[in-house]
Amino acid sequence: EGKGGVARDTNQYYQLSKASADAGSALGLYRQAICYSRGHNVKRDFDKSYELTVKAANMGCPNALETMGNWYRMGYRTKADKKKALAYYEKEIKNGGFSGYAKISAFYADDNNPKKAWEYLNKGLAFNDVESMVLEATYYANGMGVARDEVKAAKLFQRIFETYPEDGWNAERYASFLLTAQDASLRDTLLAVKVLKKVIDLGHDEPYKLLSKIYYAFPDEASKQKSFECAKRYAEKNEDGYYQLWYHYNNGIGVEADQQKGLEALQDGSCALTLAIEMLNSGNADMMKAIELLNKAIEWGNYDAFYTLNQVYTNMERTDLMYSNAKKAIDYGDVDGYFYMTIAKSSMGDDKGALTTCLVGLKNGSNLCGNVLVTYYN
Repeated sequence: EGKGGVARDTNQYYQLSKASADAGSALGLYRQAICYSRGHNVKRDFDKSYELTVKAANMGCPNALETMGNWYRMGYRTKADKKKALAYYEKEIKNGGFSGYAKISAFYADDNNPKKAWEYLNKGLAFNDVESMVLEATYYANGMGVARDEVKAAKLFQRIFETYPEDGWNAERYASFLLTAQDASLRDTLLAVKVLKKVIDLGHDEPYKLLSKIYYAFPDEASKQKSFECAKRYAEKNEDGYYQLWYHYNNGIGVEADQQKGLEALQDGSCALTLAIEMLNSGNADMMKAIELLNKAIEWGNYDAFYTLNQVYTNMERTDLMYSNAKKAIDYGDVDGYFYMTIAKSSMGDDKGALTTCLVGLKNGSNLCGNVLVTYYN
């Protein structure tokens, strides 16, 4: 990562993490997972990265446990599940990690529960957790559980950045604040760019995402080209950058428009699902292209796409496709596949079969089936 006064060296990172993993270290396994995710001295392989992360988490590695929590929160390679995400963050804390405090705090903030949000945040702050410090600044900026105080937020962001200049995530949040502060006197686009570039110079690629958005906002073609280059650099190492890169190719922003290259860039399940939903919500939706993307999303590990596909097939009144989609979901281990199967059988006039399937789904943990049964018995 280029911290501690040493230059960023992905080859050394790979060799050291491999030796550690071979010796049975859970952290070594997790770092090998990062190598496969980002292509550090190995061919990029998300399946291998996922496999190693799960293995490291099962061995109690805090970093891997946090990542598993993030995946369940986002629905990456699994169905989004808040309870499981929270459980992994709690495990991360029990195994000696601190980032889980900030993650759990953010969950409560999203649920508009400031008391619990600050309870967990203060626990993280007690361990000098940087992520908790950044979240504290964010809460003051947004008025979460405290009076909004953007001046205090600005001072906190600046202090954290000066203390931990190599922390890419903090730099992004600081730059975002400098771009969006309600108090116009605190907004500073040039400083935001400077902050992001400083972290990039230290060997981080995460800031390219926000930097791309900043350049995109400028009207001149040179800035649009910089926006594309930043999007491309970010997507080279980060899966969630594919959507941004697709957007540039598809709309010819800073590069010659090329829809085929855009689709080639779009190789992540979350991005494919997002794009498909956008297509379906547009006035002139390309239904077949949306279905193709939804199936790609499933192939790339985002099982939330089964739900959207079920809605599409229901609107098309294609009970045969509803049924096959439900069966595929069940085969993939998505318990809500029983809900889709229930809807399919009901649409076919098989009410008895629908009820039986729904009961099986409830037994296997499908909340959607539980909701159907509540409606049925009422």
